[in-house]
Amino acid sequence: MKKEVLSFVKCGLRLVILLLASVLVATCAMLVVFMMPTDRIKSHLLESEAYFMTEADRETNGYTYLDDKQDVMASGIMLHEAIYEDDSESLLTKAMLVSKYYVTDPGKIFFLNVSDLYRQIKGDEEVPAYKQTYARYWHGYLLPIKFLMEFLNLEELLKLNGFLILSLLAIYTYLICETKEKRIPLIVASLGFLILMNPFTIAKSLQLADIFYITILSMILILWMYLKKMDEKLLLYVFFFNGIAVAFFDFLTYPLVAWGVPMLLVTFLYQKDLKTGLFEAVKYGLAWIFAYGGMWGAKIVLATLFTDENIFEDAANQVSLHTTASGEGFGKPINLGNALYNNINNATSIPMLVMYALLVIFIIAYIWKNKKFAYNKNSFVCLTLITLSPFAWYVVMVHHSFLHAYMTYRELGICVFGILLLLGNRGEKQGAGKVNEDLVSGNK
Repeated sequence: MKKEVLSFVKCGLRLVILLLASVLVATCAMLVVFMMPTDRIKSHLLESEAYFMTEADRETNGYTYLDDKQDVMASGIMLHEAIYEDDSESLLTKAMLVSKYYVTDPGKIFFLNVSDLYRQIKGDEEVPAYKQTYARYWHGYLLPIKFLMEFLNLEELLKLNGFLILSLLAIYTYLICETKEKRIPLIVASLGFLILMNPFTIAKSLQLADIFYITILSMILILWMYLKKMDEKLLLYVFFFNGIAVAFFDFLTYPLVAWGVPMLLVTFLYQKDLKTGLFEAVKYGLAWIFAYGGMWGAKIVLATLFTDENIFEDAANQVSLHTTASGEGFGKPINLGNALYNNINNATSIPMLVMYALLVIFIIAYIWKNKKFAYNKNSFVCLTLITLSPFAWYVVMVHHSFLHAYMTYRELGICVFGILLLLGNRGEKQGAGKVNEDLVSGNK
């Protein structure tokens, strides 16, 4: 017992040290972000003016399916931050506050911030009148955006984004195929997940890509570790650094996917008994929450300590807003029922339902054809609980999930991936392996 307690304490201390080191690295990274010049970024943005303005107009006019929404307005916010300059501020203040300038009142330009961006770049207003800070997030996405836009315009950056996503999916598919008997259920579940996620839209969005990258990279690492038969204790650090990355890069889009889908993959691959499976799911979940919450909390502490703004108050107000079922939006009351309806509706368009149905038919046909496989009961409960986790997220983040259902519906990717894994969660029947060996050797 003492040995187990000591091991737990050592692990806890190790995670605390890793968290503090991550905060230090993240702070240095944000300092580098605001050391980068902005002239070439502005020049490359001007090259993409026609494209960006066209996309902004398209988004303002609406979509047939909201899963196609790239959130151009959020991209506008991110690029406003990318071109921010103020010689009167210290580098640390810039890194902590992550400010942006607007030419017109930011309270009136939410759907105009792309045109406002170009007014500023072109010098229509030499001294923009409105300054806005966004200190409660790290905004780590600025690191790759500012670096890449030194060399690429916006259209080229988004093309590169699509190429990288395809490349990672190719690596992921190759590793799945290496799992042999598990490959068919994993391929089917992954296709269902991708249908819901809509990677075509993610490839064209600055905001939506971060969580997808963190998720797919985590899954590639998990598959590689599984195939190499590496120590399962290392999986804890996969989820820990996953949480760190989500807190650093994400703009509060669909963060639970970064934990839930890799956790389903681990549960399906390793097939533990109920007690062990539940323990590991909770352990990895707590590691993720500690990393995510600790990293986010550290940003709030640092921004409050090193600037004149009270970021604690701002963060508390936002948490209260996002978790409160009150008010009205889009002509409907903001409540859990409407939040669930909006998200489920975005995840169940007719094209999606047709493709889900085809995948279910395929997996049932596969099971029927391969009768040597029996249902694996070991991980049923764990897979089911993780599959249902998005609904817990919607209960807690009801306001945010209602207003931003065009992106938060992607949390249901956990459900789709989990349901298809549950259908294909089979293992070879006891004795089937011996029969096959006898047939190969010619024994009867």
